[in-house]
Amino acid sequence: MPVVKRLIELDLDAAGTYIPSHFHFNVHSANPVGRENIRALLAQYLIVRQAGNG
Repeated sequence: MPVVKRLIELDLDAAGTYIPSHFHFNVHSANPVGRENIRALLAQYLIVRQAGNG
């Protein structure tokens, strides 16, 4: 989770240019709850970012 939070932080600092617009991701974790938390955080951030650019 710290890596995802840092990735989002870097993107926010770069005005949405750090993570490319065509970015796709997969989450690999043995922890199903953690996996869903990571997936949900990054997916929701990308949705909100896209809505802000629209």
